[in-house]
Amino acid sequence: MRPALPDALYKGITFTMPNVLWTVFRDNPRLAKALPVLAAKVIQARASAKYGLRVGVIAILHTFNRVQLTCTHNGYRGRAVRVLRHLDFSRLL
Repeated sequence: MRPALPDALYKGITFTMPNVLWTVFRDNPRLAKALPVLAAKVIQARASAKYGLRVGVIAILHTFNRVQLTCTHNGYRGRAVRVLRHLDFSRLL
């Protein structure tokens, strides 16, 4: 059986929003569903701008105020894969 995720190093990132916005997303499910996609696009855009690579991202909405992301340390450009063992995600944000 193949593993569900590729054999790679992963980093967890959490996006949190201020309390005053919780009700906006609670009352608007369409907006809440867009949060994981937006968070993943932010990480992809920043990794692309800084390193010229794409990284794998899994984004999950946990609550109305938090999106949890799991990102790979493997970046790729076309078919070439580059392992970014020292990728500093804190510098991407």
